[in-house]
Amino acid sequence: FQTYNNLVNTNYDYFLAMDAGFAHNPEDIRKFVKKMRENYDYICGSRFSYKGSYNGPLYRQLVSRLGTSMTKIFFSTEMTDLTSGFDCFSSKILKILVRNWEVHIKSNNHFYNTEQRYLLNRFNWAEVPITYKKTSTKPSITQNIRNRLPDYY
Repeated sequence: FQTYNNLVNTNYDYFLAMDAGFAHNPEDIRKFVKKMRENYDYICGSRFSYKGSYNGPLYRQLVSRLGTSMTKIFFSTEMTDLTSGFDCFSSKILKILVRNWEVHIKSNNHFYNTEQRYLLNRFNWAEVPITYKKTSTKPSITQNIRNRLPDYY
């Protein structure tokens, strides 16, 4: 949320967010750019849409699919993946999301993605198929930076 909040008063047209663990394919960014040019307010990546793919632990896929299925049943949305961390927001929609965060987003963990997508479901949105691959067992970028910081002090 802090990143979103910091962007509210900056000048941008779109903000693209993706997980930092190298699980998402940067080549999928062009699909988001295409939808930006079509003036969608919110573009979400979907591992489970036509031409989307998931290559990771089965238990994570089951949790994601179950969460998506339950949300679709109870809250009427056509989105096919409500737990992905690959999103693109117009500046307008991100401001709306930030203003309504505390009212609509109750989760403090990864389920905020589901709540966020449900909230944005009523706006001009599109899904793009994305590729998800199992992340490496190597440390994340953040871990690498933290591990190297003491070298510079």
